[in-house]
Amino acid sequence: MLLAWPVATLVSPLASLGAGSSVGHGSAVAHHAHVGPLACVGAGCIVNTGAAVEHDCRVGDYAHVSVHATLAGASRIGRFCMLGAGATVIDRVAIADEVCIGAGAVVIAPIEQAGTYVGVPARPTARHD
Repeated sequence: MLLAWPVATLVSPLASLGAGSSVGHGSAVAHHAHVGPLACVGAGCIVNTGAAVEHDCRVGDYAHVSVHATLAGASRIGRFCMLGAGATVIDRVAIADEVCIGAGAVVIAPIEQAGTYVGVPARPTARHD
């Protein structure tokens, strides 16, 4: 038997949402987080405590913008991405689906391939197959 449980969209009363912004179904925007004007947060996302998704940004479905992470203006992260605590994506940078950005990393150029990226500037981690 399949149960259709309703999924809540949660926005803290201590968060701020800019004019024209949108937060997708089943997403959560935590205390002191900011979703800027015309920014779009997809379904099932987390914009965690103190995180900033600035103006004109796009956050793909099921992505997590961790504590105090920042997506600067007009940046995009894909589906199933994770932006680690305190990480920064500079203005107008696009990140592909299924990318993990380590805590404190700074993304200064587009990331077109899935994987884990760390450091300043962010670089792919070595693969251990």
